[in-house]
Amino acid sequence: MAEDYFKLSLAEQAELLQSLATIIGRRANILEKDIWLCKILEILFQLPSRKPMAFKGGTSLSKVYRAIERFSEDIDVTVDYRSLADSVPELASIISNSQRKKLSDQLKLSLIEHIAQSLVPELDAALKIALPNYQISLAFSDDGEKLTVSYPSAVENFDEYLPPNILIEFGGRNSTLPQEKIKITPDVAEYVSQISWPSALVSVLSPARTFWEKATLIHVECQRSQFRSGSNRLSRHWYDLTRLADHEIGRTAIKDIALLKDVLIVKETFFRSGASNYADCLTGELRLIPDEKMFEELRLDYQAMLDAQMFYGTYLSFNEIVHRLKLLEAEINQSVGER
Repeated sequence: MAEDYFKLSLAEQAELLQSLATIIGRRANILEKDIWLCKILEILFQLPSRKPMAFKGGTSLSKVYRAIERFSEDIDVTVDYRSLADSVPELASIISNSQRKKLSDQLKLSLIEHIAQSLVPELDAALKIALPNYQISLAFSDDGEKLTVSYPSAVENFDEYLPPNILIEFGGRNSTLPQEKIKITPDVAEYVSQISWPSALVSVLSPARTFWEKATLIHVECQRSQFRSGSNRLSRHWYDLTRLADHEIGRTAIKDIALLKDVLIVKETFFRSGASNYADCLTGELRLIPDEKMFEELRLDYQAMLDAQMFYGTYLSFNEIVHRLKLLEAEINQSVGER
């Protein structure tokens, strides 16, 4: 019978991880973090009090669909906005800023209440039951959208870029549809069959929706005269979209303008700003390339991710990303214009 990874001593875990790091060509702390990510997802999606939610973002693209080749260490979870308030109107019918703000504020408060009063206590209790011999701490952000789960690392981990914790980012102002249920396991599982690894059955947001969410996020960033503060690792979105552009996910999404419109309705309702210019995405003016003066900041951010060995497999240079997204920008704008 296979032995549970979490019943190994930390010394045994360290030896196994270091051995696998040599075989796979990825750092031991990255492999370890991936194991913990799967374990936390396994428990999170079994909590009795959870509302309808979906796993999304870059981690879903790499872990579930193998569409990108970068290690995404955080968990993005969307709680369906319709489950956080009674009698939510059709978003397209909300036309005033006051209505948008009222609903948005209501959903934010409801999300904080749900996470703080239900999910966090249940997750904490479930972790203690599942992993009684581990010192695990949970830290909840004041805005109610970030939960940091810190775990004891078996390997020497002094990397500020990849600390021994999993950040769960919750959102309550988005749709969880379309989605599908998929089982995920750590990347090391295929190399060692004698060990029992965590296995998480999760509801995953459609990658086509993720494609449009990333494209429209980049569009907004390209409207700015400078990137917003705290925008480190922002280049990951440009990388992800580049990889999706030639993937079946991207080729399918580009044809689904109805899905783009649905994404834009949600963003116009909850994330509108004076600089967003979401309407341009449907008039052939979507932007994926920022002003030249912002290139260097984006390039340095991308290089920092490369230096941290966040990417594996096929290497993409920053210039290749820019070139591919120029072509994608033109293709999307032409596709929108033809409909």
